[in-house]
Amino acid sequence: KKWQEGWSPTQVSRPFSLCLKTSAVILVLILCWHLFWAYQIYGTIKVHRHWKHRFNVSDSVNCTLERKIPNLIHQIWRTNDTSDYPTTASTSEWKEKYPGHTLKIWSENEIRDLIEKHYPHVWPIYMNYPYNIQRADVARYVVVHYAGGIYADLDALPKEGNLDDFCDAQFVLPETSDQNGISNYFFMAEKNSDLLNVALNSLSRNNQWLILPYVRVLWSTGPLFLNSVLKRYMLKNENDLDLVILYEPNVRSKYVRHMAGRSWFKWDAKLLNKLGDDHEKILTVIMPVQQLIAIFIVCGLFVKYVFRRLPRLSRT
Repeated sequence: KKWQEGWSPTQVSRPFSLCLKTSAVILVLILCWHLFWAYQIYGTIKVHRHWKHRFNVSDSVNCTLERKIPNLIHQIWRTNDTSDYPTTASTSEWKEKYPGHTLKIWSENEIRDLIEKHYPHVWPIYMNYPYNIQRADVARYVVVHYAGGIYADLDALPKEGNLDDFCDAQFVLPETSDQNGISNYFFMAEKNSDLLNVALNSLSRNNQWLILPYVRVLWSTGPLFLNSVLKRYMLKNENDLDLVILYEPNVRSKYVRHMAGRSWFKWDAKLLNKLGDDHEKILTVIMPVQQLIAIFIVCGLFVKYVFRRLPRLSRT
């Protein structure tokens, strides 16, 4: 009817076209934002691979000199009682393995009091995180920076190797299971560690909005965050840190075993880890789907071209 009154197809579709263009611009901006941070993440992994052959368990020193890492073990839970932990907490194993160490279970209230009193610059960031796992990550950096010692997740178990081998190091970190970075389920550091100080001062820099919650957590406070902090620190202070990284599965498993409960995972984390665990099986399904999508896009473009030609053909 609009065409009969003198409206052209272009005039009818103008609002729809404007909406599509606006949506396209927004999507492009979001894509550019995520590509930028993807580049930052990739750069972090590349630097880790550069260090991989420079720091390893053989660089550790014995305890004949003044001890740098104190005999403290830190673990974190909602309260000081871990009996309601979803699986068996590793607290008793750490006490049995290291009877000469003092083990401290930090509750959420104790963490809040510590940060509010001694780390006021961290407090607003800590309270504004959308996910509890981010606060748990920050809490482990804070307690070890405050007192020094060993941090271990409640699902991280001590093994036959003795961590006192590294008591004169300034920082000890495990490599991730996929060997593409370092992890934070366990680490050792001296009190007032310079590296952890850099980490606590970098929280706002890495607290960026990313579309996937899993990636946002990893980059803002998790292992990717710690990788980025280590990258910035080592580029400026490469020779000033006695760092030990536990490379290779047989080396990591000699000292600590991580059960990796993944209790904080949401849909995106479960999906991405499922893709990683079963990538060969999934590829056999994805390839035909990709072909169907490509065919659908080509057919859609062809139909769009034909309908654009129809007004011209009707005028001729």
